[in-house]
Amino acid sequence: MRCLWIVYGWLLASPILPLELALAGETDLSRLKVVDQISKKSSNHDGSINDKRQDISGFLTLSDSGSSLQSPLGGFRWKTILFGKPCGPEADKAAYLVLSTKEGEGDLPLQGRLRMEVEPVSTVYDKMGSGKFGYEYFGYVVVIRSGGESASTIVKADKKVLEQNPETLDRLNGGELLDKSWKVVRKGVRPSEGLKR
Repeated sequence: MRCLWIVYGWLLASPILPLELALAGETDLSRLKVVDQISKKSSNHDGSINDKRQDISGFLTLSDSGSSLQSPLGGFRWKTILFGKPCGPEADKAAYLVLSTKEGEGDLPLQGRLRMEVEPVSTVYDKMGSGKFGYEYFGYVVVIRSGGESASTIVKADKKVLEQNPETLDRLNGGELLDKSWKVVRKGVRPSEGLKR
């Protein structure tokens, strides 16, 4: 089950609030909905039945379900993050690989939509054979920030374990290998290591 958390700007340093409390401010973010339109294509890699290739691309859609009598919510800034799981020896000390990140901004019209792109990425992995290696796609997170005086933040993920404090997510960059406490253990990791073009 997907979860939606909302945190107000002046409380970002505090734990993520329950939905009912977070909606007590001026901006009615309960009107917002995030739809996953990310494509995950898998195939055998280089003729191997164990080596798999994944190509991840697409976007997320932010929509406003407000009535025609309400005011537009205005502009938003967003950051999409794709995560992979280590399949090889690094799985013992690392929990996730940041496959890619992408940032953008735009206005959300009343009853309209805002498209939030992900940075496309390809990865190769083997989690079945004797020579396990690589990184399998695991999931996504999007951090969405509204503008104006009542600035608010939404963290939306397809897996609850990826829902972290927005400040933690803001610091992440592609190629960073993270441990279970979300600390960076290695940088510059290529998710497509072993991929033959």
